[in-house]
Amino acid sequence: AMNAPAIPTIFSAHRRTLIESEAARYAEQGVPVDLALRVAYCRPLASAGDVLHLASALEVPLLEAGGMYFHVSYRFGCHWLRDAVRAMPVTSSWQQQALNAIINDIYDAHSRLAKKVLAATRGMREDASTRIAAWTDAHEPQVLRYDGLLAELKTQPALDVSMAVVCSRMLSGLAA
Repeated sequence: AMNAPAIPTIFSAHRRTLIESEAARYAEQGVPVDLALRVAYCRPLASAGDVLHLASALEVPLLEAGGMYFHVSYRFGCHWLRDAVRAMPVTSSWQQQALNAIINDIYDAHSRLAKKVLAATRGMREDASTRIAAWTDAHEPQVLRYDGLLAELKTQPALDVSMAVVCSRMLSGLAA
């Protein structure tokens, strides 16, 4: 069994599973298990600046902000959407710049949505998933439209730029 550092409590169970699978792949290649796990947990921590900003802006504990940030990502498919955009074929620097802009827009919408949900559920003592569920219930029509679009995109063999832009815009609309 792998012993994870203390930080994993902010990640959704799904995200922890992905991270631990990545660590297992490193370990299979001969990386010591402890090091493999620590390296695998570094990738999502690239969002640490967003989490710090969120905690500071709303004056909440860092672990609370981080938990909300990563659970919002899971609930609204932000990580999946960014990965799908990264997987798009690129044949010119213009296309790469366009895809980078879409990815940045997704990160921005993700951060704003996490802030919106955290602010709206500030008085709740429940965990991030429960607080997100309460927020989505209060915004059901918009969330259902977004969820439907995301579900449709997940059935596609690959995304194209128009699909990514529409989904990114709809995510941004949730965060508005």
